[in-house]
Amino acid sequence: MEAYGKEIKNVAMIILCQLAKSLRMDEKEMREPFSDGVQSIRINYYPPCPEPHKTIGFSPHSDADALTILFQLNETEGLQVRKDDIWVPIKLLPNALIVNIGDIMEVVSNGVYRSTEHRAIVNSDKERKRQGMANRRNIMEGHCKEFKSLAISTLCQLAKASRMDENEMGDLFSDGMQLIRMNYYPPCPEPQKTIGISPHSDADALTIILQLNDTEGLQVRKDGIWCL
Repeated sequence: MEAYGKEIKNVAMIILCQLAKSLRMDEKEMREPFSDGVQSIRINYYPPCPEPHKTIGFSPHSDADALTILFQLNETEGLQVRKDDIWVPIKLLPNALIVNIGDIMEVVSNGVYRSTEHRAIVNSDKERKRQGMANRRNIMEGHCKEFKSLAISTLCQLAKASRMDENEMGDLFSDGMQLIRMNYYPPCPEPQKTIGISPHSDADALTIILQLNDTEGLQVRKDGIWCL
């Protein structure tokens, strides 16, 4: 797995440098923020389901990183991307990698490269396996014990509300990965022409946000309306 991670990182850096060229950026400027960045790997398993229309594989979301490189471990399709409000299935090619543009790359490119909203559906007859490698900037190292404690407490309360065993919920996340991300949005004279972070849902269980100043900007969509 370590060797695979190194090779995928090399692929990611090559792609990032090519994106820099197309954006007329210095390749070094693109490479440096990501060369020592956080790389995470995730393996998803979707068992066959007799009623796939009643089952969530992976709900619609965009990835919070710069790039996600996917390797399909079997031939079962299930990944879909949204284009013009239509969910389009991704056709698999033998031994090919799938590259998703993430939120960070959308911000870096100021919207030239759009973060891909996608989802995963299950199959009624076949299992689906896939492996994803995400590349993020290394903003801050270390483990935030206080926030992890807060997250576990919140998850246990959600377990109570869902009539689940708190221990079962705690066990699922007690050894899970914790990521820290810091976003900076400079003032812009024409904010309507600039992308902060495009609409998305977070792919994790919980995201805990600490606002570092009093400038508003976070919005949530409710009943089709964006609310502050």
